[in-house]
Amino acid sequence: MWLKTEGFVDRVQSWWNRHSFVGTPSFMFAKKLKALKEDIVQWNRREFGNIERQKKQLLEELKMLDAKERDVGLTDGEISHRAVLRSQVEHLLSLEEIFWRQKSRMLYIKEGDNNTKFFHRMANSHTRYNHLRTLEVDGVVFEEESEVTNQRVWLERKFEREEILQVVRDLEGGKAPGPDGFTMAFYHHCWRVVEKDVLAVFEEFFNIFGGKYDKILAKILANRLRVVLDQLISETQNSFVGGRQILDSVLIANECVNGRGKSRVPGVICKFDIEKAYDHVNWEALLIEKLQRNFLWGDSKIHLVGWDKVCAPIANGGLKIRKITTFNKALLGKWLWRFGKEEGRLWRRVVVSKYGEEWGGWTSKLGKGVHGCGLWRGIRMGWEVFSKNCQFVVGLGNRVRFWQDGWYGDHSLQVAFPRLYGIAIDKEAFVEASLSRQGMDDRRILDVRFIREFNDWEMDEGLHFLRILGANTPPMDVRDRMRWKLKPNGEFDIQSYYNKLRDSSSIVFPWKEIWKVKGPR
Repeated sequence: MWLKTEGFVDRVQSWWNRHSFVGTPSFMFAKKLKALKEDIVQWNRREFGNIERQKKQLLEELKMLDAKERDVGLTDGEISHRAVLRSQVEHLLSLEEIFWRQKSRMLYIKEGDNNTKFFHRMANSHTRYNHLRTLEVDGVVFEEESEVTNQRVWLERKFEREEILQVVRDLEGGKAPGPDGFTMAFYHHCWRVVEKDVLAVFEEFFNIFGGKYDKILAKILANRLRVVLDQLISETQNSFVGGRQILDSVLIANECVNGRGKSRVPGVICKFDIEKAYDHVNWEALLIEKLQRNFLWGDSKIHLVGWDKVCAPIANGGLKIRKITTFNKALLGKWLWRFGKEEGRLWRRVVVSKYGEEWGGWTSKLGKGVHGCGLWRGIRMGWEVFSKNCQFVVGLGNRVRFWQDGWYGDHSLQVAFPRLYGIAIDKEAFVEASLSRQGMDDRRILDVRFIREFNDWEMDEGLHFLRILGANTPPMDVRDRMRWKLKPNGEFDIQSYYNKLRDSSSIVFPWKEIWKVKGPR
């Protein structure tokens, strides 16, 4: 709102020249901006005071004049005075609107930090790609190294005053470039004041990073951004963000459309035509397994080797050709794995709202009635086979059941100790219910309660059970998690699940002696 005040730029000029600091150009520029901000704040208090209080006083005076007009009328002088008051109120309202617009940073919240666009435009004006192999100008392609080198030299030149000034002009004035609060409108109006210092900052930046450390700087910034990117980008954006999958949107759309159709509740669906993604696909080429069979057997109707044998690993006498139906089940296993880990993701919340959760939240319910026909239900049907390859690692113990879930060894405690399970007080209890703290060091111990003491024939099993509890007490108060038993690192892997689903024969085939180097692998 200060920019609309007459003589403001001249005041900024005097304040700016009054401050002097020692250091690098960027350091001095930042310190002068900070000092200038304090000068403006002090001047604002003297010049404008409390806008809200002034507005209230003016409105009260207007209210009194309006009331007098209704009772006895106004003199010519009072009518002129009322017009002046209204003009002053409109001016204060304009200032107040500008103030709150900048205060709320509405454009900043909706569109992001304008500083990003500022430096992106400067960077893009210098280098569009990391490496130039060819260059096309008006349809003419330049491939000679000397021709490309000339263009690279132009891209890597120092920042010029005119291109910096053009970027400043192009940026919208109402947006703020950073936490200092100075809008781009400030730079538009006061460019002659700060121009020298801004150009010095770009000169410093080029001298330090120009062509030498730019890759290191870019990597550092990318690593920082990766940490917060998931919180900054809307959860509806499922592409190009770590931890999100583009197919999440497909699942969400399928479940929403299916659920609305089955519920018979009227509604409107907006369909976007993704022409480039699907209209040019040769759908016949997607019948991969049929193509593989035809390639292997040709026109022969007599198959001397079964397809399952062909798909077996080389070590078991096969050709290691993937069986598409089995591989598809392995791919769907990735969804089942993600469901137990990605508790806050949008796609999972959609599934939970439609199907509900099973114990511990590791999987959804299967779904019945109108909720039993979606894409997710087909994925969920693979849980029983999938879960046999998972082991639970207990932390807090609030998602893992003590007796039924496999958190100790290869089997659940219910299977390992059936007699003790029969006399347990709470057969559905989570591990958390059996954890308590003991001793000066407040260590955690497992304390399981039974409806009676052990009989003589149960003592050996009971002692073994207690030794196991002592050796497997959860060490830390961390979140419970799933561990993939087929990989040493405990992380799900599609190939390992495919191998498990394929159920390879244990017969060892001497393929090294037969194939040697004569046949391709």
